[in-house]
Amino acid sequence: MKRKVLLVVTILSVSLSSLAFGQSISTVTVSLPDFPVILNGTQMNPEYSEYPVLKYKGITYVPMTYNLSQSLGLQASWSNTDGLEIMTTTPNGIIEEYSSTDRNNSSLNASIPDYHISVNGKDIDNSKEEYPVLAMNGISYFPLTWRFVVDEFNWNMTYNDVSGLKISSNIAAVAPLENTISSQADDKNIYTQEYLQSLVDSTSPDQEITDFRSQPNPRRNDQLKFSGKYFDIYYPDGEDFQRVADLLKPHMDKAYMMLVDLYGYQARVEVHIIDPSTAETSEEGDIRADEHVTFIWMEEGNDGIDGVNNIAELVHEMNHNFFEEDGHIGAKQMWLNEANAKLIASLYTEYLDEDTKKNIQQYSFYDPVSIGKDLPSIVYAEDNYLVSDDGSAWDWYPRNSEEDLAQLAGLTFWWNVYNQNSLDTFKEYLRQLTVNEPSLSVMERITGLSKDELNDKYMIYK
Repeated sequence: MKRKVLLVVTILSVSLSSLAFGQSISTVTVSLPDFPVILNGTQMNPEYSEYPVLKYKGITYVPMTYNLSQSLGLQASWSNTDGLEIMTTTPNGIIEEYSSTDRNNSSLNASIPDYHISVNGKDIDNSKEEYPVLAMNGISYFPLTWRFVVDEFNWNMTYNDVSGLKISSNIAAVAPLENTISSQADDKNIYTQEYLQSLVDSTSPDQEITDFRSQPNPRRNDQLKFSGKYFDIYYPDGEDFQRVADLLKPHMDKAYMMLVDLYGYQARVEVHIIDPSTAETSEEGDIRADEHVTFIWMEEGNDGIDGVNNIAELVHEMNHNFFEEDGHIGAKQMWLNEANAKLIASLYTEYLDEDTKKNIQQYSFYDPVSIGKDLPSIVYAEDNYLVSDDGSAWDWYPRNSEEDLAQLAGLTFWWNVYNQNSLDTFKEYLRQLTVNEPSLSVMERITGLSKDELNDKYMIYK
């Protein structure tokens, strides 16, 4: 199957006078992109730019001007001996495009140079690259496929047909703190209680969240309430309900902010602690979609010692709200949505005190044994995510049913996505897989891998 590669931007920089070097391997035809390209909040204007953003073989290229690269945190150097060397650095300055009074043609010619190229000390053989570095008007253009944008440069990246391609080198205002705390952790999981509390202290609720909480909902009638900074927990009067509410209170804001950091926005959430016999929960998915209400079910035998499983359940259920926010399709891809929700709570619980953590029973990014090893294909999973023949309801049982195997594939997929990639790449997968497109088609585009290649990479325990 032909590889599909995500439409991405490329950025590198050398001085404008230093690019008349090397020989050309060949000449290629390039075009101007037919979608918006926004870099650190600045929209490019390729039609009237001296060094326009380009598109070649479906990939977006950006000129390696000094200003552009410095603004995005790249530093380039050139010598006749070492060729072009690019290293990541601290972003510096605001992007300013070199404008032109002459309108560019929609189709242009560029060349494929043969000088030596390296990125972060890694050599790039331009003659063998499917998307090689290009040169035009004395400026080098560098193609940033997923491995460059995310793995090498640690940029945030989003794309859709409406807003186009957005690249940001400013991952978060709390990046220095994140780096400090991350260095103290055993792995890429930065979500210590201290770090999450710092996010809570520095982040105010969006106006949309405030407005949502003030809207009336009869479901709240006769319920007790505990208000966090970003959402409310409602529960009936009763000792058992009060006990679970008290258990969740210290975690609600921090657990919410972990999901905000992962998904990049604040979702509307309202949590109700309920008895599973409540009849209205039979339409739980519809209630979440219509009201943004999610349920914590108090179930004897599932709540764990002293109810501590409900801490993981809180993260699990709120995760559905993020995955299924307006404009997303998570609910229609249960093998992705439910499997993701089952695992993601382990990022939060990993840094709880040992007595609490050891008593929480959950699927975990830290424990592949809990998932299983008899794995179907990733394509099989996408085709089998509802339990009933008519699609009227879903479940993951009985064991070894098609739907249970679909969940198993989803658990394996997410376990590998987290453990094989950087945290920033994991975040981008979360965000890209909740857009209004079929899930595996999105995965093909953002990774450049075919479905067969995705299966080989993510459906086997490494």
